[in-house]
Amino acid sequence: MGPQRPRRGTGDSRAGEDCAANSRDSGETGVTDGVLRRGTRSNTVPKFFHVLTDSEYFNRAGSLVHTDVTGTRDIAPPTTSRIYFIASAPHIVGAFPPAPFADPDFVGRADMNTLVYTPVIRALFRALDRWVAEGVEPRAVRSPDRPRRGPT
Repeated sequence: MGPQRPRRGTGDSRAGEDCAANSRDSGETGVTDGVLRRGTRSNTVPKFFHVLTDSEYFNRAGSLVHTDVTGTRDIAPPTTSRIYFIASAPHIVGAFPPAPFADPDFVGRADMNTLVYTPVIRALFRALDRWVAEGVEPRAVRSPDRPRRGPT
């Protein structure tokens, strides 16, 4: 068995992977790796979008797309990907009119968010299709960055 990739404990199974696609040194083990390492070597890296909602940041997995494994530095995404954050978008869209979620784990909590962001997802699919099929690049990445200064 080869060297293990370092994992960050976030409570989310997807966060165990090196979500940022660029190969880089882990900073702790000296292992340099990335999810697109093989594709880069064979010139078969796909074009893809990371679409994040507030839930991905709430559970700490969202920033893994655009920070290093220590979470202390922003990193640039590969030229074959884009990152889109849909502000205020719920991970699970609530029913309209707003009502408490029926799951017993949610009893006494706020009503579910009813923001439907399907049109945004459809527009992103169209942009991805145009990028792959017609070579029309989608807008540049504008993901949340780490603060440039300390806490205020």
